[in-house]
Amino acid sequence: MNSVMCGLLNISLILLICGIPVSQGFSYDKTGEWGNESPICNGKSQSPINIDFNDKNALKQDMVSLQWNGYENIPDVMIGANNGHTIKVIPKWLDTAKRPYLSGGPLDSQYVLQEFHFHWGADNSVGSEHTVNGKSFVLELHMVHWKLDYGSFSAAVAAPDGLAVVGSFYDVNNTVSKPSSGVNNIINIALILMKKGEEVDITPFPLSNFDAVNTPEVIATYKGSLTTPGCNEAVTWMVVIHGHPISNNHMETLRNVQLDNGENHNYRPVQPLNGRKVSFFH
Repeated sequence: MNSVMCGLLNISLILLICGIPVSQGFSYDKTGEWGNESPICNGKSQSPINIDFNDKNALKQDMVSLQWNGYENIPDVMIGANNGHTIKVIPKWLDTAKRPYLSGGPLDSQYVLQEFHFHWGADNSVGSEHTVNGKSFVLELHMVHWKLDYGSFSAAVAAPDGLAVVGSFYDVNNTVSKPSSGVNNIINIALILMKKGEEVDITPFPLSNFDAVNTPEVIATYKGSLTTPGCNEAVTWMVVIHGHPISNNHMETLRNVQLDNGENHNYRPVQPLNGRKVSFFH
C-alpha cells in the first residue's frame, strides 16, 4: 500500500496496515515468558544488550559517517497511539521522496523511517533498554527504519538485515535552563496520549528535532532483535552512547502514561551477547 493511502486511512488501520500492531498481549513483568508465545524471544541474537564501552575485545571499526537524510522534512501526517506498552508515533509523507532515511555507517543500503517510540522505568535508576557499562538511563527513544530494498516494512521485518533502529538515551539533568525541541515534542506527545488505547493526530514536526539526529557522539552498533514480541532478529542496532538531558518533571509526566496491567515500566532487561561483536563509530 502506498504512503498516500496510508496517510488517508483512519488511525487504527494505519497502525495495522503500515506495520505497527495496535496491541499485543505481553507483560513487562513477565519478560521471561515471552518465548512461550514467540520462541525467537529465546534466540541467540536478542536485544537489548549491555554495551561495554571499555571492552578491549570489542571491534572498533573506522566506518563512514552515518547519513541522516531528509530528517528536516516535516511529515504531512503524524499519528500517535498509546497501545498499552508504549507511545508510538507514525509519521507519513505523501511524497515518498521526502521520507527520511539512513545510509552509511554500518548500513549497506537506504533504511526508511517507519516509526518512533519510547521506553522508561519506574524511577530515575532505570528506564532504558540498553545499558552502557551497566548504567541505565531514564529514557530510551527508538527510531525504527526498514530496508528500502524489501519494498515494505512487513517484508523487511522478516529479513535478517531488514531493520535498522537508532537508540537514543536521555538522563535527568535539572540544570538545563531550556529543554531541547525534541524533549518538548516528547512531552507534548505524552500529554495527549496518557490513557492506553488513545489514538490521536499529532501536529507534525521534523524528526531533526530529536537530539540523536546528526549527532557527533560515539555510536555503538551490533546485530540484534526487536525488543518486544515477536523479537525478530532482523535489526542492525545503532545506539548513541551519550545521554541527552531531560528534567525530572518531564520524566514524571512520562511515568504518568497509562500502561497495560498497571505496569510502571516498559523496558526489557538486557540479553546475553552470545559472542556477538559490538563496533563503535562516529
